[in-house]
Amino acid sequence: MAFNSFPYLIFLLIALFFYYSSRKLLQQQWILIISSLVFISWFNLASAVAILALTLCNYYNLRALQRAGETKKQHYYYAGIILNASILLAYKILQDIFSHQLLFTTGFNNSKWILLGIGFYTLQLIGYYIEVFKNRKQFNFTLTEFAIGVIFFAKVPSGPILQLRESALTENERKTFSEENFAAGIQRLLLGIFKKVALADRLAQYVNGLFDSHGYLTGFHIYIAPILFTIQLYFDFSGYIDMAVGTARLFGIRLPENFAIPLRATSIAEFWRRWHITLVNWLKQYIFFPVSYRYRKFKIRGVVIAVVVTFLVSAAWHGLAITFFIWAACHFIYLAIEANVKLPYRKSPVVHILRIFWVWNLVAFSHLFFRAHSLTDVHLMLNAIRELPFWIPEGSNFKTWLINGGRDIEYENNYRFAIALSLAYLAFEKWFNRKANSNKYSVGYVALLLVLIVALGIFNVGARFIYFQF
Repeated sequence: MAFNSFPYLIFLLIALFFYYSSRKLLQQQWILIISSLVFISWFNLASAVAILALTLCNYYNLRALQRAGETKKQHYYYAGIILNASILLAYKILQDIFSHQLLFTTGFNNSKWILLGIGFYTLQLIGYYIEVFKNRKQFNFTLTEFAIGVIFFAKVPSGPILQLRESALTENERKTFSEENFAAGIQRLLLGIFKKVALADRLAQYVNGLFDSHGYLTGFHIYIAPILFTIQLYFDFSGYIDMAVGTARLFGIRLPENFAIPLRATSIAEFWRRWHITLVNWLKQYIFFPVSYRYRKFKIRGVVIAVVVTFLVSAAWHGLAITFFIWAACHFIYLAIEANVKLPYRKSPVVHILRIFWVWNLVAFSHLFFRAHSLTDVHLMLNAIRELPFWIPEGSNFKTWLINGGRDIEYENNYRFAIALSLAYLAFEKWFNRKANSNKYSVGYVALLLVLIVALGIFNVGARFIYFQF
């Protein structure tokens, strides 16, 4: 059941009713666990069985790791790392097999075979093992606290990724109904629904057409396709996070943020500080810092090695296709150039906007590989870019392109409206975020979002969230 569906609304209301009707903390914890298993089972039963079995195995192995003597600790540690890493690797391989694709050739395939949340689940658990074994953190959670931290239905599909200290979401005392939590939760939830159905899914219809029918497109369309995909991906993923954080607030639970207006970044380094924050923090803490420390004697070369390894892990986590590794290589090159070439930065609105647009183009170029189905598709698309001037659609003058682009007027107007709506939202994004995170009711804000969702939302495409496949 998708977060933006009517069944999810009914499910959420029932879970909230039983949660706040419960008189004890333990009862509330079991309500969340049962609700989470129902939610995952609704997606598919295999996901629920896999996650339940892994949760029990990891919990008792982590307890054994915590209690073991120094000589035996490493046995439990490596067993846990191997278990979760093997599950993640097998999942990525099986996704390709069930999609009838060759390993290492297929990129963004949106496979129908998915174990919900396994990629995020295994990454979070690997972090737990490192914290307990390497960093000597205490693992003193009960089974219910641990289970909620790893399978809570609001976060299990696509994060955010919790660190060990954040994982006990309901410890200490029973949660009581709070008007502040309810206000913030509803406002954040509605913002996420708006991003998904009115922005991401509206753009998706056009973006999917560009990437799936690229053989018939001009250089202009190829240029704009990855830019629009970047915007679509942001709205889709951040919309999911808004819904996850909003849902959690309704239960009195606070989840970490995952985005900080990344499409206003003026450099690639700043972009990565704002984009997919919990994954980037995980990679920095458990990959970059340990590797750079290990190779510290090589100084700058040690840092370069750490960055390369970090991006390789990130690429492999997204998928085993060569396109994901090229995507990662693009960002490594961007960061290397930024670190060695210091351009003068004059503070002015025009320069600021130009820097943002430049970052958009760099990120979009890398997303050409991220979104493409294969390197063959990338090659075909890049060939079209050589048709100069690529910014003018073939067979059109400016007047005909402005009116309908030489194609169906309704189709062209729809995608242009989607672009205009997306840019309008990005211009006022700070205001929307401030209202969504407020603990006070804003009747006007809620009414505005409801009107926009009903009037502009696309509910018949059945598009699932993009990051569900990871």
